[in-house]
Amino acid sequence: MDYLDGNDGRWAFMDTMAWIWVIVAIVVVLVIIGILVAVSTKRRRRLAEQQKEQDRGRAAKLRDEGKAGELDARDRQVAADRTAADAEQAAVEAERLKLEAERQRSAAAKDAQASQEKLHEAAEVDPDVDASSSGRQGRAVPDRAVQDPAVRERTPQDPATQEGTAQDPVTEDPGSQAPAHRRTVDGS
Repeated sequence: MDYLDGNDGRWAFMDTMAWIWVIVAIVVVLVIIGILVAVSTKRRRRLAEQQKEQDRGRAAKLRDEGKAGELDARDRQVAADRTAADAEQAAVEAERLKLEAERQRSAAAKDAQASQEKLHEAAEVDPDVDASSSGRQGRAVPDRAVQDPAVRERTPQDPATQEGTAQDPVTEDPGSQAPAHRRTVDGS
């Protein structure tokens, strides 16, 4: 052991010991760095997992809100479709009512025409109505009643008979034995 003799040997031993301590320190630092990295990695993973869980929870909440929104939208769509169907039904009912009103108008017009025909037929059949006088029809008033003042006030008459100046062509000869002539009064 030559290197232990003298002072040189002590320094060599010290140099070796120093190197050992440096190596031990480096190993300890590397172990500490490894532990820190492992802890940091574990913490990052845990934070990442927590973030993933939060994201999953938020995603689930958003999915639920989306489904609820979709259901609400479908409900609104169904309500809109129902309203459109009600409007269509109302339009159909309105059209049906228009057709019914038109049918009733047609029936009323037919009834009015039939009534006019009956009145015309009655005027032709009635011996008290002069059907030949200028197409006027109405209530028959005998000439005698036209000249009676009490009847004249209650009955509308021709302007010519109100003045008392017009002579009926049939009754020009008051002394004739012809039956009493009837005059039609229509209120004009």
